[in-house]
Amino acid sequence: MRSLVKAIIMAGGEGTRLRPLTVNRPKPLVPLVNKPLMEHVVHLLKSKGFKDIGVTLHYLPNTIMRYFGDGSEFGVRIYYSIEEKPLGTAGGVRFLADKYDWDETIIVISGDVFTNIDLEKMLEYHRRKGSIFTMAVRKTDDPTKYGIALLDEEGRVRRFLEKPSWSEVFSDLINMGIYILEPEALEMIPSNEEYDFAKNLIPKLLRFDKPVYGWRADNYYWSDIGSINQYKETHNDILSGKVGIDTSMLGLEVAKGVYVGENTSIDDIDNIIPPVVIGKDTRIKKNTIIGPFTVIGSNNIIENGVRIEKSIIWDHSYVGPATTIIDSIICNNVHISDHVAVMEGAVIGDDTRIGRGSIIRPNIKIWPSKVIDPYTIVSINIKWGIRWYETLIEPWGITGLLNIEITPELATRIGSAFGSSLPRSSSVVVARDTYASSRVVKHSIIAGLMSSGINIYDLEVSPLPVLTYYIKKKKLRGGIHVSSLVYDPLRIRIKIFDHTGKFINRSQAKKIENIFFKEAFRKVLGDQVGDLYPTIDHIDQYISDISKHVSLENIRRQRRVLIDCNYGSAGSLWPKLVRELGLTVYQVNCNEQSPIMPPREPFIHASVDSAIKIIPLLGLSAGFIYDSDADKLIVITDSGKVVSGDQLIALVAKILLETHGKGKIVIPHNSSKVVIDTIREYGGEIIFAEQGLMGLSENINENILMAADERGGIIYPWLHYGSDAIFTSLLILEYLGSTGYNLSTLLEQLPRTAVIKKTLVIPYAQRGRFMRMIYEELREKEIDTLDGIKIIEENLGSGYIRPLPNEPLIEITAESDNQERAEKLAKMLLDLAYKIKSKL
Repeated sequence: MRSLVKAIIMAGGEGTRLRPLTVNRPKPLVPLVNKPLMEHVVHLLKSKGFKDIGVTLHYLPNTIMRYFGDGSEFGVRIYYSIEEKPLGTAGGVRFLADKYDWDETIIVISGDVFTNIDLEKMLEYHRRKGSIFTMAVRKTDDPTKYGIALLDEEGRVRRFLEKPSWSEVFSDLINMGIYILEPEALEMIPSNEEYDFAKNLIPKLLRFDKPVYGWRADNYYWSDIGSINQYKETHNDILSGKVGIDTSMLGLEVAKGVYVGENTSIDDIDNIIPPVVIGKDTRIKKNTIIGPFTVIGSNNIIENGVRIEKSIIWDHSYVGPATTIIDSIICNNVHISDHVAVMEGAVIGDDTRIGRGSIIRPNIKIWPSKVIDPYTIVSINIKWGIRWYETLIEPWGITGLLNIEITPELATRIGSAFGSSLPRSSSVVVARDTYASSRVVKHSIIAGLMSSGINIYDLEVSPLPVLTYYIKKKKLRGGIHVSSLVYDPLRIRIKIFDHTGKFINRSQAKKIENIFFKEAFRKVLGDQVGDLYPTIDHIDQYISDISKHVSLENIRRQRRVLIDCNYGSAGSLWPKLVRELGLTVYQVNCNEQSPIMPPREPFIHASVDSAIKIIPLLGLSAGFIYDSDADKLIVITDSGKVVSGDQLIALVAKILLETHGKGKIVIPHNSSKVVIDTIREYGGEIIFAEQGLMGLSENINENILMAADERGGIIYPWLHYGSDAIFTSLLILEYLGSTGYNLSTLLEQLPRTAVIKKTLVIPYAQRGRFMRMIYEELREKEIDTLDGIKIIEENLGSGYIRPLPNEPLIEITAESDNQERAEKLAKMLLDLAYKIKSKL
């Protein structure tokens, strides 16, 4: 049976997130307990009788071919294919199979995972089910890093989604990247095209209703070594005996839990504290303590009085006397002098020289071939190389604390990455809010952009809608806005926009991230760096253009209005707007103060509390309070009531649909019933999008009447592609002036709805399982899984259950046409959630 089966190892990956380990070698050659990752895979295949092994190569292919040769040294036959251009996981397998005319059942496995999965049992299952494509699946705590699968009772895959966001999670069963496929499935992969198993082939097979099965491998060990921490954790799992391994690959067990290679000399064996693995031809001198949980490779010299624990040292390195290495990784040919301290989490790249008495601070990464002078304290990464987030750009932008999560160095690299994604000599625009922290980050971003040959138009302190308008007006290649969060001013947010003024889409974000993580920044000489152009008329141009889309006469009828700029960038605009449009308004906190320091308590709370009291007291018709970048708005009615985000979106939709006639409106899939009902009542066409600015950007164009995010930001694509709280204010004022309504009366015209929101604490590690069990409980009802799980309960209303992306919380929303039904539905959903939680 096995003679009719071929195996293919996918070994083309660069291992970007393992750098600096993978700077000089492809990921499959990174050693795991002194053997390359791929050698463990070859050993697994051989042990199960699969001896014809194909290997797909792309990155540094010759290094793999030199190590494994024709496979005879490892008791197998190896066939190679080198991809001149990346063909993807499935495309690479098809390319190799075509090259060697393989027309048999094929087992596919990655060359950079470590597992003890029983491939014979998986193959037997595959054939028993009559499957043409079988994937190994297992439960995991965080399914968002992988593809997720939903299986029926027979094990057949009924739904599959690659790398979902938390709001899209419907299962905690992940694709392990181990496949068995028949020639029929192989034929469905296009030849010589980039094609991926998870992104392309599996969805295609499901669309054609082909028999695709998932084989549960929960009881086997599997480690997808995609990070430094996972790499170390896998070593610890092997050393602790959590996963069994052929001890012949470790060396001779000279003491319990201590494995040593040939010709290795240890002066004090009693100082080796298990578990420890030491390679061949290594010398460990007196008074040196090694272990526990340490792996040392071959041809190393460890001098007297050294202490090494919980660390991994590769080959051909020297460790000088009285040096301490704790929980660190030392790559090949590293020379560490005496009295050096390498502290927790450090990674030292190949061919590095560290002078005596130096201290390498925790979590520092040093790229290959660096020289560290004696008595140096290394407290920053050498050759940058920090791995900040697995995903740099989130659906709302890049967010973090200044100098902790977003440092000036990081901001410079973000600018360099964005600039390097554009043609040299392109022009972009940058702007910020009034906070000093935003100014620091903006200047760092400008440095990165200019260093990659990009010209800058600097709007200084300007609202975000002015920046996106400016991109469109000047036909620039993009823009970046830096602001602080209105409810947490200590946190910075960086938003990146494309040449149209839209927030970048996923493809553009991935391109920038690839440059960022691979350090593939474009370097230009001094005569090619970008220029910096100040601007002086951008506010006036913006005011002039938006004024053409509203009736100033109607707006002027609403003279008694509160405008609160909340010390944000709207203060750079409203004083001019008032003067040029001839408005008489009550302005507060609109003096442009730059820069200001972030307050301990956000200004917004005091602004809202004050407006609620002042507006009825002074008889004002409305109040408008802006966030720091003026892309979102809080509206206060004439009676002193806060207009909710959903009501604001519904109100603006009503105004636009009445004044423009029918139109298309883009909203998130989890939008409130009041928004959906209002749009439909006034003849609008709804287009649902995923949450976040990325989801909106992929669905808007100039033919869209309006787009709104779940936070209350509103985009007018026919004007520009940025959320515009300034224009929203004018639109509402114009409508109030033209109709004579007051704002309170206008809100009463909207469909009535009752909304109840609750949250339930579910640890990150259990959220995938929780969502799968909820899905299984509700599968017989009318549900939707585009964004979390939406349930339509007849005679009650609609409800949502979805994980919040950045908190260990499940949000439960119940919505109905009256409070009683909403409460009944909320109780039903909460009872279900608590029932499922009790089973976790």
